[in-house]
Amino acid sequence: MRSFRDTPIKHKVIAISLLSSGAALLLACSGFIAYELRAYREATLNQLTSVAGVIAANSSSALSFEDPESAQRTLTALRSERMVVAACIYGADERLFAAYYKDERQELCAPSRAQEMEGIGDRLDVALPIFAEGEDALGMIVIRSRPIDLYERLVRYGGILGLVMLFSGLASLPLASKLQRFISDPILQLVETSRRVSADKDFSLRAVSKGGDEVGVLVESFNQMLEQIEDRDQALSRHRENLEAEVERRTAELRAVNEKLTREIAQREQAEERIRDLAYYDGLTGLPNRQLFQERLRRALAWAKRRNQRVGLLFLDLDRFKQVNDTLGHSVGDELLRQVSDRMHNSVRLGDYVGRSGESEPKGEVSRLGGDEFTVLLTKLTNPQGAAKVAQRVLEELAKPIPVGDYELYTTASIGIAVYPEDGEDLETLLRNADTAMYHAKSRNGNNFQFYTEAMNATAARKLQLASRLRHALEQGQFELHYQPIRDASTGTVCAAEALLRWTDPDTGPVRPDEFIPIAEDSGLILGIGEWVLRTACAQARAWQVEGFESIRISVNVSTHQLRQPSWPKVVARILEEEGLSPAHLELELTESAILAHEDVTVQALSELHDMGVSLALDDFGTGYSSLSSLRRFPIERVKIDRSFVGDITADPDDAALTTAILSMASSLQLRVVAEGVETLEQAEFLRARGCHELQGFLLSPAVPPAEFIRFLAPAKT
Repeated sequence: MRSFRDTPIKHKVIAISLLSSGAALLLACSGFIAYELRAYREATLNQLTSVAGVIAANSSSALSFEDPESAQRTLTALRSERMVVAACIYGADERLFAAYYKDERQELCAPSRAQEMEGIGDRLDVALPIFAEGEDALGMIVIRSRPIDLYERLVRYGGILGLVMLFSGLASLPLASKLQRFISDPILQLVETSRRVSADKDFSLRAVSKGGDEVGVLVESFNQMLEQIEDRDQALSRHRENLEAEVERRTAELRAVNEKLTREIAQREQAEERIRDLAYYDGLTGLPNRQLFQERLRRALAWAKRRNQRVGLLFLDLDRFKQVNDTLGHSVGDELLRQVSDRMHNSVRLGDYVGRSGESEPKGEVSRLGGDEFTVLLTKLTNPQGAAKVAQRVLEELAKPIPVGDYELYTTASIGIAVYPEDGEDLETLLRNADTAMYHAKSRNGNNFQFYTEAMNATAARKLQLASRLRHALEQGQFELHYQPIRDASTGTVCAAEALLRWTDPDTGPVRPDEFIPIAEDSGLILGIGEWVLRTACAQARAWQVEGFESIRISVNVSTHQLRQPSWPKVVARILEEEGLSPAHLELELTESAILAHEDVTVQALSELHDMGVSLALDDFGTGYSSLSSLRRFPIERVKIDRSFVGDITADPDDAALTTAILSMASSLQLRVVAEGVETLEQAEFLRARGCHELQGFLLSPAVPPAEFIRFLAPAKT
């Protein structure tokens, strides 16, 4: 059926015509044949009935006198009837009296009481009773015939029907083929016109039809539709051309206006930049002037206060600069100031916050306050010793000869250092104290730097001493690890222990970690110390497991310098294997600055550690520049909220809101959260109610030696 639906319409019309004429002819011939066959059958039955009557009349006396031979001779007369194949005479008791068979088959004719009986299949049977005058029936005669003429007629009629159908089909095919054109040709032309219109988008084409029938009406309607489409297309084309011309005109106008505005904006920006340079930058050196310096110092102090960071301020004054102006002239003095500003700029480390006119990526913030006074602003200062290093680099750079014209000048400087918040918490106090420290340096014949307080000077000296002693502390076994418990906020059980490094110097006694760890990082000793810490912590965790405390997680802090080492993941794997500790029980704590610096190397190292099965935690979260969303590219599983936020969450709404936001974001990123510095029950309840997973702080316990830490694990074992 599907193939017929896909057949071209002209073939369908021909097929329908042939099938219709053939079906009509077949029905007519079939009716004629059926009529002829019925008439022949009736004539045959009538003939057999007459023959049976004659035989019955001639056989009555034979039955009466019980003369079978006479009856047999009477039946022999049926030989002339070619249709009769058998005849039987039965007595009144239905016994066979006489029989005639045309061939050897000897078909027995069954007796019947009916006057006539049509046969079944290929035979016809006729039965008549035999009477004598005035008597009841003496018997019955049955004649069986085969309608041989009927078969011959069927064959003859079938042949005639086949020939009629063949000649009828041959005669109808060319006629149907010619007649179908009146129907299919207009439709095919309509289809072809539609295809060309669709392919070429030429709506001027028209279909042709000469008839007035339904196909002609369809073609006429199609042509009218094309006319309407052509009119609309032409109207759209004219409208599009007008619109394009209007757009081009307006575009040209806008381009001209835009060019004018661009020139005006450029001129305004140049003017504003010039005004800004005059207002915020020193005209001689191009450095930020006093006004811009004060604005940036205020922003730096506000930033440091929010994040509990230090800010360093260096106040520099050239030694004996007045003599240069007085002896060599102000032009030489101005050139000296320009070169001094360049050298100061080059002396500031990349991490310092420095700004300079015309630089899109400032490397630090060196400012000229006026005359021969300069300042250096240092943010993200981890300890005062960092400011001392910058001051020392500046002094070393200025000590080199400075060629100015025909002269080779030597200059020195006096530098005063003040640090927020120790030396002042506002701009005026910090600047005044740095200036005071600068004059203190000048009083010592210049070419040196001084901290604002003698206590800081003593601290700097102490750090230098510690740096020399730290080199021998590891080999002399002066380090030990203490462990601070971390409790599950919901169950209260100890689930982890953070390993914290402790150092007791034989000469000075205990040294705070915030004193010696920065020294170890600057000197490179942190690599050896860090490996010792990791090995000792893993060994202790394994020892606790042997004692039956299987679920404890050991947490170890990792330095930035360790992460930068390509071999660090292999070191961790080796220590875990040697100490027999599963990676699933080790957690490495990282700082934000550690993972954000040297990102490619860090990502590779963290990925290897994560694939190894070691869990990673972000320590002191919130004190750096990162965000939870920016950390998603690292395989971090846990974040630790810095104690600076936890301390005031029950009193400071800002800290409470920020801590709540961190907990919510961590939950959405499926990170577990540990709160550090928990010291009160109110803080613990606040954090627990907002979904914090683990708590750590003095409320639970400070860091204790391993022997004391075992008491926190005993309840978990029982």
